[in-house]
Amino acid sequence: TVTVGGSFQINAIFTPENATDKSVKYESGNSSVAKVDAKGKVTGVKTGVTAIVCTAVESGITRTCTVTVVPA
Repeated sequence: TVTVGGSFQINAIFTPENATDKSVKYESGNSSVAKVDAKGKVTGVKTGVTAIVCTAVESGITRTCTVTVVPA
């Protein structure tokens, strides 16, 4: 959960820890609710719920987290 105008950082954890390429692509399912930058910083834009999709560039493994944006 994040407030409108608030933000938090997504921190990717790789297994094994010594993975060669730890690059991650981040994408918001609805950037009018929450946006995410290239480094995984999520910012609430307006109230609602959306998914943030995180994809490991090297392996293509994808994980999704649900973000709820509430009034500030």
